[in-house]
Amino acid sequence: ERRLRDPVQPVLRADVPVTLRLAVVLPLAVALAYAGCERRVGGSFSKGKGRRGISRGASAQDPHGSRADQRSRPRPGGGARRVLVFSAKWCPSCSRLHKQVLAAPEGARLLEGIPLEMVDFDKAPDRVAKHSVTGLPTTVFLDGRGRELDRIEGFDGPGEYLAQARAILGGRDMLSLLEDGLRRRPDSLELRYKIGRKLLGRGREKEAMAHYDKVLAADPKNRTGLVGKILVHRARYLVRVKRDPGAAVAYLKAAVKRVPGGRAGESLRFWLAHALCLSGRPAAAVEVVDEQVRLRGRKAAALILAAGLRRKCRGGYELQRALGQVREALAKAPANDWAWYLLAAISGKLGRKAEARRAIARALELAPGSPFYEGEARRIGLGR
Repeated sequence: ERRLRDPVQPVLRADVPVTLRLAVVLPLAVALAYAGCERRVGGSFSKGKGRRGISRGASAQDPHGSRADQRSRPRPGGGARRVLVFSAKWCPSCSRLHKQVLAAPEGARLLEGIPLEMVDFDKAPDRVAKHSVTGLPTTVFLDGRGRELDRIEGFDGPGEYLAQARAILGGRDMLSLLEDGLRRRPDSLELRYKIGRKLLGRGREKEAMAHYDKVLAADPKNRTGLVGKILVHRARYLVRVKRDPGAAVAYLKAAVKRVPGGRAGESLRFWLAHALCLSGRPAAAVEVVDEQVRLRGRKAAALILAAGLRRKCRGGYELQRALGQVREALAKAPANDWAWYLLAAISGKLGRKAEARRAIARALELAPGSPFYEGEARRIGLGR
């Protein structure tokens, strides 16, 4: 009866050979240790789907899961102590972000207890430069010491935005994930581009540019499309963060030659014209956008960009020409609310008040509830 209760006891007697004792006791000890470990970690060895003994997120080759998988699991709290949202009143995506997420119940619940600060892009150039903001909207998550944990650039809808925000607040470190991926796939240009962008956002300019330079050297003909993205991002960085339009002009002239076509080429030409305006060279700036209008076959989008640049450059340059361009654009795209706004703004500068009021009213019809258009309507005198 005693031997049934304690199967180890009989082999511990002195008359049993040592080798026999070890042959029985060691396997039992290992089994008991395994069982105790399983209880201590909450059964993680047995919860995995698929093969028994492999944890969730692991494989037969890597039974503990990859480092990237471990880092992607949220850490409670995440360390975020403050959230900055860079936006502007003229930015449609910023308005959608505020309405669909930040002012909505789900967004309020997600950020409960975390101070949220809205930063006006146009009124805080020093903060834009400090946080390397190159596009709008940009949401920056900071820890208790003011260091960036991660950011969300742009707004592609509430679902995608909330998913990214939850991951960041849960402790995801996307930069570390990308760097882990690059160690496994050192030839991946896509990962280098993403790492460079993350590093530039955190002010680590030298490291970021080293990654960008490797992509530019590896893809001289822009076959991946990444070269165009890098050139545009560097241009925005020079203009908005470094605030060096002279350097931006020199850089962009070379960039346009390297990537003359496609969406990247169009963006590069726009930023070249913008940098020329900031450098006090409006005639050269409008020459660039007019060339783009010609290359695009006088399409509405190119006409709108050209008219918008003339309106902004030096507070208004060749406004009569701009008025003609935006009217031509509206004949081709009558449902474009931004074109109607430009018509209102340019007409107002030229003293054509009635046309300005009609145009902003039409913009509001096409984009009802737009805070920016409503503000412009009040300024022009519609009484809205």
